[in-house]
Amino acid sequence: MDSSVGFCPLIDADLPRLVEWFNRPHVYEWWGADAASDGLGGPGVKAATLTQVEAQYGARRTVDHDVMHYLIVLDERPIGMMQWYPTDVDPAYADAIDERGAVAIDYLIAETDLVGRGLGPIAIRRFVDDVVIPGSGRCRVVASPSIHNARSLRALEKAGFRFSRDAEVGEPTPERVMVFDAAQ
Repeated sequence: MDSSVGFCPLIDADLPRLVEWFNRPHVYEWWGADAASDGLGGPGVKAATLTQVEAQYGARRTVDHDVMHYLIVLDERPIGMMQWYPTDVDPAYADAIDERGAVAIDYLIAETDLVGRGLGPIAIRRFVDDVVIPGSGRCRVVASPSIHNARSLRALEKAGFRFSRDAEVGEPTPERVMVFDAAQ
């Protein structure tokens, strides 16, 4: 199964799919309006809209932006999203997690039938090895999910990340900083 996991850059035609994904309960639990200061998605009036998704993920935003967005593709089926960015683009965040000079990743498996099937660790490691390190030229990669997101933390561990510290970053719950060093 893992040999068929790949990535393609997010384009504007994918944005309606993101709206749908951000409004799924298992996604908005960690990415939604109640989960993060820049979160999208949730029930009722908190539901993500195409206008919001375009503003945060559209081509106009990403052309000269340091966040690189990709779809996770399994057997040509888009199943989720990953993004990477140098931590230094947000100095306050880099200082809060104590990770200047690294690259951060965020990810989600959006297709409900594929959650909990072991694709997260495969996608994370392949993304780091095939996209992030070659694209950034940096060897230290960090992820910082909520300390309560056990599924994400297990996926990171299985992908070769290790616990570094817990950090207060201004979100509703502290984040667990997990690191991967390609040089080791």
